[in-house]
Amino acid sequence: MHHILNNTIVIRPARREDAPFIGKTVTEAMGHEFCVGLAEGEENFPSVLKLFTDLAATESAQYSFKNTLVAVDKNDERIGAVIVYDGEGLREMRKDFIAKANELLGWNITVEEADQWEPETNSNEIYLDSLYVIPEYRNRGIASTLIKAAIENYRRIGKPFGLLVEPHNVKAHKLYKELGFIEDGVNNFCGEPMIHLAYKLVDDIKIRRSTIADVDNIISIFDSAKRYMRANNNVSQWSDGYPDEETIRMDIENGNSYVGENCNGELVLTFAFIKGEDPTYNMIKGKWLNDSPYGAIHRIASNGKTRGVLKRSCEYCFNEVENIRIDTHKDNQPMLLALKNLGFQRCGEIICRDGTARIAFQKLKYDGI
Repeated sequence: MHHILNNTIVIRPARREDAPFIGKTVTEAMGHEFCVGLAEGEENFPSVLKLFTDLAATESAQYSFKNTLVAVDKNDERIGAVIVYDGEGLREMRKDFIAKANELLGWNITVEEADQWEPETNSNEIYLDSLYVIPEYRNRGIASTLIKAAIENYRRIGKPFGLLVEPHNVKAHKLYKELGFIEDGVNNFCGEPMIHLAYKLVDDIKIRRSTIADVDNIISIFDSAKRYMRANNNVSQWSDGYPDEETIRMDIENGNSYVGENCNGELVLTFAFIKGEDPTYNMIKGKWLNDSPYGAIHRIASNGKTRGVLKRSCEYCFNEVENIRIDTHKDNQPMLLALKNLGFQRCGEIICRDGTARIAFQKLKYDGI
């Protein structure tokens, strides 16, 4: 469940011991002046930092380590973090905040009174609450990668993502807009107007398990893929009738065959996804990224008219596993390029059951798609 950036930066789920850094993340994201206002004085700022640190160490607060991804360097030093959660659970999660604020800051607020506050998020979105990267690691793509990892982690829920930005924070606006967020209104946060930005998932392809009724369409997709291979100087891969109908039916029977439908119900892609040890990958001339459990994608193909097939398939499979392994023929240049663009790392060479060689790749869940 890790993402490796430039072989030195790792993004991983936060742990309880990350709580002090998560507390700092919240106070840095809110801004010192705002936190001093919460504390009613500069001398009380340490109490605000303790408030968010204590909440980060719990499992139920909105600022919990359970809702956080952390970026660390090669020495496991924390350099960035993002806090994200489903807005639907905010009221329940905020109970911990109220109780701890009453204890540490001398507030006297009930949950019912807090319900009158203007909500920073709502039940219809996944909320990106706080984002922070330490100064010496900024402008290296870490913030963008943290956000992409958060989106990847929650996209299975199917809700859009939302966040708030101060109107004058030009740099933050630029970052989020480059990532695909758009302005869609103004929300007040503690009485201050904030720009609400939203990232809406565009998913025109619905992936599901194949059925016997799909066999003819899957054969047709494979035929299209073979024609594309031959037209692109790949004359060796998928020759002699492979993948044949028997292979397709076996994949379906074993629950390993998947298809993707577009909005018109047309099948546009297919692949086999097999969780667990793949005997073909036991021997490799090279080295896998790790020995953790994985899923393998095989026999992936599109109808030749749909883009982003590998990307969409990987997004689906990463909801099931934290490591994906895949292999392809050395002559399959379009596939090699797609794997590179998606951040798959070349691990070596494996030998298929028919004795032919394939280039083997692996990708970790937080390697950003």
